[in-house]
Amino acid sequence: MTQVFLSEVNRYDGRVSQLEEGLPSWVLEHCKNHQEPHEYQSSLLAWNVLLLVLEKQGFNPKKLEFTITAQNKPKIKGVEFNISHSGDIVAVALSTSEVGIDIQREEEKDFDHLSVHLFGENELKQYQMSEDKKKCFYEIWTKKEAFHKHVGDGIDMSKIKRDLPYQEIFTERLQDRFGFDYTLSVDCIDNERVIVSII
Repeated sequence: MTQVFLSEVNRYDGRVSQLEEGLPSWVLEHCKNHQEPHEYQSSLLAWNVLLLVLEKQGFNPKKLEFTITAQNKPKIKGVEFNISHSGDIVAVALSTSEVGIDIQREEEKDFDHLSVHLFGENELKQYQMSEDKKKCFYEIWTKKEAFHKHVGDGIDMSKIKRDLPYQEIFTERLQDRFGFDYTLSVDCIDNERVIVSII
């Protein structure tokens, strides 16, 4: 089973020090990779959510062993998790097995141009035949991100341009309190048992 926890960044606007307070030094160092203030605040909130949930499950946040893989994926010994944030929403996935998650706020882009450069042959056909190109683009893109984060192989153009080996990836559309639309995708071994909660 995979649990997804969502939280809104705007609830903590102007309270970055509150989000930093009590976080282990290794989390703060990792969050500092995000130099843009909103991205930094989003990363802090995501880690607060993760550590809060882990603490409720009996883990001691101060005793967690943290590493970064060669593909820059954060790992905690004994915990399968993944984090994503976009716009005003952070998403944290906790699972019983390897997991990848991606959330994207849906914005207007040149989808026709992007799809040619980012999608495999079958994905491009699916996109070109869709009636709602924006929705289809974000569904395919977040699935690709979630898949590559799940398998932990990093994301580069040679891999991105390939069709996904399977389409059974949990996908859901969301809306924040300001009315912005988001697409959320989660890839794990059991994609039929994903539970989404707001925290």
